Amino acid sequence: MRIDQWNPLGTGLCKGQPCDPGNYSQASCPAEWNRFVLRHRAQIMEVLTKYGEILEISFDMNFPPEFDSAMFDTVRLAREVAPKTLFRGRGMGGYKGDCNDKTTACGMGDYETPEEVFPDKPLPGNWQVIYHGSNFMSFDPNPANYQNGSFIVWHLVDIVSKGGLMEIGYGPDAEGEFHPKAVEALEYAGRWLATNGEAIYSTRPMASRWNDTASSMVRYTRSKDNIWVYASMLVGFGSAGLEHQNSLPLADVTPKPGSAVRLFGYEDEATRQPINVEWRREGNLTVITVPGDLEDHPAVMGPGYVFKIQIK
Repeated sequence: MRIDQWNPLGTGLCKGQPCDPGNYSQASCPAEWNRFVLRHRAQIMEVLTKYGEILEISFDMNFPPEFDSAMFDTVRLAREVAPKTLFRGRGMGGYKGDCNDKTTACGMGDYETPEEVFPDKPLPGNWQVIYHGSNFMSFDPNPANYQNGSFIVWHLVDIVSKGGLMEIGYGPDAEGEFHPKAVEALEYAGRWLATNGEAIYSTRPMASRWNDTASSMVRYTRSKDNIWVYASMLVGFGSAGLEHQNSLPLADVTPKPGSAVRLFGYEDEATRQPINVEWRREGNLTVITVPGDLEDHPAVMGPGYVFKIQIK
């Protein structure tokens, strides 16, 4: 849930003046300031107590530094009321506590949010990329500005392998309807997740490598129990498609001897039973044979082709 919180028009702070937060302080407008603090706190309590379980709250604007102490008390109360709710680090005041190079959400927040950027390596702490799916987070009428479903899948796989989450942003029009291009992109990503979601949901990044040293287009995730590794081969952005390769060499994962390797979506079209793919060891490499009939299996979707590998 997103809360755009600096709204002095609704708090009585403006008094007919321009609503610039820098014009107001606790000292200059004590009654209005106190009403502002209490109204803001009441809104947060309402959200957390009257609408079921709230998974995340993002305070999507920043208050003046003078509001820090009040925000500290508000967040402390909010955590008592909703201990399972995650709070984004933005908009929670300047207090950051003890920070170091291994912790990004080191203040009162649970995670940080790099915006409009895709990190090229894992980041410390808990993080979630926020990226607009068109030119705006609000409604964009131009269909040419929309990113497609392959864009979403490619970056989702890349980000999760580095230990992050991804939020793609689309806004509705005045009638509450999303652009057909946004719907098309999300439906494509949904179909991909229906087949390959096991490599995304409830997974963990690999302890040693997020990508493969022999095949750099491969991104790794693993199961919580560390029994399964998911090797997702990304295509696009200049890389050749999987259908153009006969084999996939992997340097950073060794399957359990005698175990089967699966390509998600590669199955008998009549029975829906998975069809295992062949693999072998060549020196220090695991070499997976890429089937030559992928076009006959529509559930095998790019740009992320996921191989499930048992390692224990």
